This record gives sequence, C-alpha cells and structure tokens, in this order.
Amino acid sequence: MQSNSILKESIAAGKDEMLLLTNAIADDVRFSVQHQIALDKGYFFIDVWKDGLNHCYLSNANSWPGENYLFEKIQETVSKLREICKEFDITVTSTPPNTNNVVPLPNAQVPPKVQLRSGTMFDYANIKHMLFDIEDIAHALSNMCRFNGHTNKFYSVAQHSVLVSELVPEEHALAALLHDAAEAYCGDMVSPLKQLLPVYQSIHTTIEQNLYRSVGVQWPVHACVKDADIKMLATEVRDLMTPNPAHWAFISDQVPCEEIIHPLPPMGAKELFLDRYFSLQAKAAALAANA
Repeated sequence: MQSNSILKESIAAGKDEMLLLTNAIADDVRFSVQHQIALDKGYFFIDVWKDGLNHCYLSNANSWPGENYLFEKIQETVSKLREICKEFDITVTSTPPNTNNVVPLPNAQVPPKVQLRSGTMFDYANIKHMLFDIEDIAHALSNMCRFNGHTNKFYSVAQHSVLVSELVPEEHALAALLHDAAEAYCGDMVSPLKQLLPVYQSIHTTIEQNLYRSVGVQWPVHACVKDADIKMLATEVRDLMTPNPAHWAFISDQVPCEEIIHPLPPMGAKELFLDRYFSLQAKAAALAANA
C-alpha cells in the first residue's frame, strides 16, 4: 500500500511540474499551447506549436493501462518540456520539482551528509555548492555491483560506464562515461524501485545536473547515451544474468554487443574508468586549443 501511495504522490508532483512548465511555455509569444490533463481518467495531452508550425513538441496520449505507465509518460513529457524551456531560454516563474539545487528533504534526526572516500562531506541539502572529485566517483562506482549485486560475477557500475562510453560518438563519450556518476553519491538503485521514490529521484537528478555542469558537459545528455545504455543492458543480461526472457521482454528487440563482457575486479575497473576520463578530457582540451 505504501508503494501505491508513493506512486500517487509522484504522479501528482509530475502533474504539478507539467502544468508549471506548460504555462511558462504558453506565456511565451513564440508558442501556442493546447493541453488537457485528466489524470483521474488516465490520460493527458499537451500540444506545443512554435511559429505556427508543429515544430517543437507534440504529445497526445490516453487510456494508459495502469499508474506505472502513466508515471513514465509524465516523466517523459516533463523532460521534453524542460528541454524546450532550456533551448528557448524560457523562464519558469516558480522552481519546478527535481531542478532545485536545494532538495526538500523529510525531517531527519541526523544531518543529510555522508563522508566520501576523500574524507570530504557531501551535503544532500546543499548540492549546488558541493565539489565533485573524479576519484571519489571512480572509487565508489568501481565498488558498486550492477543489478543490485544479482549478477553471476561481480560487475561494477564503473566498468559498465566505460563500456557505454565506447558505444557513442566521441563528442558524447564523456557524457556517457558519467551517465551513472550521480550514483557515487546516492547509490545504484534498481529502476523499478527508483520510480517509487520521488525524493531519491529529485536528489539524483540534482546531483547529475550539477556534476555535469562542473565538468562542462551539457545536460540533458544526447539521446545516443540512453540508446547505448540500453544496448549495454541487453549485453549484460546476456552475459551476466540468469536467463529470464519474460522479465527482459522490453529489450528483446535490442541487439547486444558482439564482444563478451569480462568483469574486472574493483581496482581494475577504477583504473579503467579514470584512464577513460582523463583520456577524454585531454582530447577535449586539445580540440579546444586548436579551435
């Protein structure tokens, strides 16, 4: 019952942010917006037109089978609306959830801080002012096992990140390498559980935004990063998981990589991650110097 309650709260928060972003876009003279949100009936639609053309965004959806799917569609829509606001420099009059640099946290008996490998403290209530250490990130991700540890061999998030970065064009490789870097600060949570925890999602997104900004990487990342992540997921399921075709039916159309994954121990994965990071940063610096 608690999970259903959390899911309902997440849907309500998503609806609030959808309305906030939609209204901000509608107030811009460049856009014409039509929308109807009837979540109690299981549907919504939002049409955004720019300069008289169906140019920027168009979404029509209805009759979803269940709240989980509805929540996913709301998240997709919010993400696209955020992209429009960012692309066209549209000011949102009130800060929407999941983009605030100071995340509203439940009352806690201890300060919302943790100690990192480097000895520094990370404050979840003041993420905007936190400094990100790439060795902290590499160390933590190399000690985290993918799939919540339910693999046939230890296989780290760090190695996964490197492999994903090798599947995208080089200009997006650094973004791909860091696509799970926020988990160094808030843990690697399996997706089915993550969607039931809106506070966790808010913290994760805020860390990710600020981390990407700190290394000069655009956020949200290019769609090719997500595509590569899913392709790698299909490869990992093939090589590292107990067969369960019914559970993984949603990636049945994905073609795994030809290469078999050979999991590395934590120290090897950490070195691989750091080598990849500094190599990509060096190439970026060289390109910038020659521009």
